Amino acid sequence: MKTKEKIFQTSLNLFSEKGYNAVSIRKIATEVGIKESSIYNHYPSKKSILDSILNRFKKEFNEETIPQQEINQLIKKSPEEFYHTGSELFKEKIKQPEMLKIWKILFTEMYQNPTAKEFFKEEMINKPIKNWTEIFTMMIEKKVIKNLNPEKLAREYYGYAIYKILEIALENELKEEIIDEMFKEIEEHAYFLLENIKIKEDVNL
Repeated sequence: MKTKEKIFQTSLNLFSEKGYNAVSIRKIATEVGIKESSIYNHYPSKKSILDSILNRFKKEFNEETIPQQEINQLIKKSPEEFYHTGSELFKEKIKQPEMLKIWKILFTEMYQNPTAKEFFKEEMINKPIKNWTEIFTMMIEKKVIKNLNPEKLAREYYGYAIYKILEIALENELKEEIIDEMFKEIEEHAYFLLENIKIKEDVNL
């Protein structure tokens, strides 16, 4: 492992275990086994290390996982199947040990660290709402669901997901079995929502 990656991984561990403010550059250097001044050959500040951690999280979750053509086919075939496919991919990303540590940093720091707060607001609320608004708009255009306000639908769906994530994070350590149960509940809510807004074929026709 190269020195910069060692600094990254050590900082990730320390920030998730002790909190960002409780960890000094000197502590990171000691854990890595290098001089404090050597840190600055790779990162100009402690904040830049946090930025790189959050950017890795962002890169992981912004990667396209389902081709657009497949998205269109899944939505037309079954909105539930489309949701389940995307949900399973998202869940597997969250379960990665590195991602779990970054989640913990976000939950710990978003109330006191401006960088973490802005990141959570933009990447975990604003962008997902925008993405889900586009997805619900697509479903409306394809006449899969009723012609309702797509942004309100996005907020109704995603608001519950955020609620469950925060509820679990406050009460438990984010572990694999807890994440499985959390996603099961979120998926049940998504199916409940879809069941009530889908355009159903008239069986009498």
